[in-house]
Amino acid sequence: MLTSRRDFLKQIVAGAAYVSTTWIFQGCLGVTPSVGLPVAARFTANARRVVGKCDLKLWGNIGFDPMYSHTTAPTTQLAWEMIRESRAFRYIRCHNTFSDAPPHFQSDQIMGCRVYSEDAGGTPRYNFRYLDQVLDTWTRAGLKPILEMDFMPDALADGEIKRNYTGGAINPPRDFAKWRELIYQTVKHLVERYGANEVRTWYFEIWNEPDLSEYFVDGFQDQGTFTPEQMVRFLKMYDYFVDGATAVDPQIKVGGPGLAWHDDFFELFLEHLTNGTNAVTGKRGARADFISWHAYGPSDQVLDKNWARHVMVRSYSELANVELHQNEWGQELIRGVDPTTPTVLDEYEAAFLCRAIDNNFSHEDARVDLFLRWGDLLNGSRPLTRQFGDLAVPLSIFNAYALLAKLGPERIAVKRKTFLPFFTEVDGTVGAFATRHSESFAQIVVYRLEENNSDSTGDAVGVELMVQGFAKATLPLNIYRIDREHANAYRAWLTLGSPKSLTNSQTAEILAKAKLMSESGTVVAENGTAKILLALPPNAMALVMVGGD
Repeated sequence: MLTSRRDFLKQIVAGAAYVSTTWIFQGCLGVTPSVGLPVAARFTANARRVVGKCDLKLWGNIGFDPMYSHTTAPTTQLAWEMIRESRAFRYIRCHNTFSDAPPHFQSDQIMGCRVYSEDAGGTPRYNFRYLDQVLDTWTRAGLKPILEMDFMPDALADGEIKRNYTGGAINPPRDFAKWRELIYQTVKHLVERYGANEVRTWYFEIWNEPDLSEYFVDGFQDQGTFTPEQMVRFLKMYDYFVDGATAVDPQIKVGGPGLAWHDDFFELFLEHLTNGTNAVTGKRGARADFISWHAYGPSDQVLDKNWARHVMVRSYSELANVELHQNEWGQELIRGVDPTTPTVLDEYEAAFLCRAIDNNFSHEDARVDLFLRWGDLLNGSRPLTRQFGDLAVPLSIFNAYALLAKLGPERIAVKRKTFLPFFTEVDGTVGAFATRHSESFAQIVVYRLEENNSDSTGDAVGVELMVQGFAKATLPLNIYRIDREHANAYRAWLTLGSPKSLTNSQTAEILAKAKLMSESGTVVAENGTAKILLALPPNAMALVMVGGD
């Protein structure tokens, strides 16, 4: 066993490197020409041709519920430490900033931060203790909040209180002036506690999925067409929210609506931002620094939704510069089904993340500025880690984020050639994107995602990388893998028979197989081009790092 938890964390994050001396042949790893594995695709990257930026803010974002209890629970603290050590994440988003705790909820179920109440005379009272606990934990872990201003405090809810599954009240406010003051006092407190420069890098979002009746009383659960009359209370809430937040500091970032899927709701919201009558100022339009929506399901379906939302927003010239946030994303959410489905625990999820990034890079007309993976930090619908005894073990998806944090800030050109007819069945499943830290240090992510093969069955295929633009003839080469056999705690656990409790030796074995390992060596660049051949099994990713400063 490791001597300390700190040693364990450092090995997870850094990756325990070892040197392989058996494969150095023009940089061939995992397969050599003598093996006879046919090449399915060739990717050519040019380290001297920059085509855009690569910002971890695009994908390094997470969200989950319960906001309060899971953030502050003792059992989650190792996970937060892992996140801090990894430096792989940027933003976090949770529901229930303002929710109260219904009496029947146990302490480990409390979602909200219980900020607002009133005395017997109706005077507002503010208690930021619980919110501070959450935000202190997040910021210590290196995360910046996307702070949803939901759900309605019980004392401020209009009419009979209606709650969703989180226990939060989904009513509008009975007093919009008090709602505006709640926003103002909350943002004011945060600026005083964390500093204006820091809070200006956060995002403040009006609500979560107000187009659904599960989250807002005026929403639909499934069918229906929104009318302007049905939007009145939500749009009024939005205007008072913006006014309260920006009154503290005009540079605070505000937006929404955190849409689920109703296009007509989205269109009416955009119309209000550009042409509607502001409920506070009486003037035309309302401010938004970012527009947000959610998308789940197969990668092509998510891409289509992002394209549709992108087109809708950019059709308004006034919204040409707002950020576009897909701030819930992931595989299909299926209610009533065990949420710890294998594909969110194993190598499939890592490849799924790579496809999402590649789609964003490759399709300018569907591009977003930020997307956020929704999932419980422990054992909920989208876990980043799973508890094995008293250790938080990194799953493949956590390792994928850690690898992607190694990418450089500049994206470089990648061209693809598929070799047919031999690989018709994998055409479109293998992809790559590349970055650089400098002209002498390139990073290439190669992945294979088979969305109809969640068990990751089948043979590996050969993938050839040609990395151009190097001045030196001999270059350092490091390759990290995530697949069924590499950096995969869940597969290791299955191999042990899926034990409900672990012995010390089983824990050690799982920890060892959960680690990111670097296959290190050198590659010869002939005429400035390094050639690397990989064997890529179904639902896998590899990070290839060539050269160095």
